[in-house]
Amino acid sequence: MKKYLSLIFFLLFTCSLVYGQPISGGMIGGPPNATETTKGVVELATTVEAAAGTDTVRAVTPAGLAAGVAAIPGIGASETYGSGWNGDTSAPEKDDVYDYLHQIDTNDDGDVDTIDSTLWATKLNAAEKAAASGVASLNGSSLVVQNPANATATPTASKIPIADGSGKLTGWVDAATESVAGKVELATDAETVTGTATDKVTTPANLTAKMAAPGAIGGTTAAAGKFTTGNFSGQVDAPVTTTSHRATEVATAATMYGNVHKITGAYVVTLPAAVVGMSGTFRASTAAAFSVDCNGSDHFEMFDGTVMSAGEKLTSSGTKNEFVTIYCESANTWIVIGQNGAFTNGG
Repeated sequence: MKKYLSLIFFLLFTCSLVYGQPISGGMIGGPPNATETTKGVVELATTVEAAAGTDTVRAVTPAGLAAGVAAIPGIGASETYGSGWNGDTSAPEKDDVYDYLHQIDTNDDGDVDTIDSTLWATKLNAAEKAAASGVASLNGSSLVVQNPANATATPTASKIPIADGSGKLTGWVDAATESVAGKVELATDAETVTGTATDKVTTPANLTAKMAAPGAIGGTTAAAGKFTTGNFSGQVDAPVTTTSHRATEVATAATMYGNVHKITGAYVVTLPAAVVGMSGTFRASTAAAFSVDCNGSDHFEMFDGTVMSAGEKLTSSGTKNEFVTIYCESANTWIVIGQNGAFTNGG
């Protein structure tokens, strides 16, 4: 093998120096000195110059090449087969390269004669690596093995993860929490609609399912026509519901959450028992006086602040489009918060 290395070094040195700087004192009328751009003559380097490895204009002879190789630290004539890799157990040395090459080319003819798998297993064994932790080794078939049992499918400190029975490494990944990044599972439509799972995430399809079945709002299921808990801020765009009264009658509780009551004649509309949060607007659609009567235990507080007695009613002046808006802010009290036209105590 050394003879092949010698040939390689000779070619490298020769190619480098033949195309180097010209040798001074070229022959008069003869070929020029060789340079990096001009073919020409070169002078031969001495063995000392070859070993020094600094001359850039002279060519190297086989003897010079041998001297140069012998001068490389760790690859001298004193190095013999077996002095490194196969002859000791210390850290690998430069001559170990030659030792191993000799193992696969036993007669040094340039052909691979044999590959010693035991040699590979010995040198790659994790046990020979300085205080290595959590590493695997190769067996005689060049397969990764546990050496010792340092690879496992169960999450363990300082161990190499290996696939579980399903060929996955998911067991080594933590589940995501509010403070730990990790793996998560997708929620089903049913889980999204229920809204109680805290360990799953939703998809766009889940959100569509939730919008189709919103369920409770503010923690309490909304009663007919109203929200029972929470506050709204900003603008709420919603259609106004109109309730028509074509006779003297009682307004139902369901219509007293923002409805507009259109009164078509000289009728009396009696309110349900006042509940905090109720409200309504009463408007005359004709030029006829109408009255809004409260429950016997409730009373009105007029727009000017006058407090009426329990059971008394508000009466319009009989002008078309007159209206009064009332709101229950506290128990048994209807407060007039807006009006158009003159409304009086109708007794």
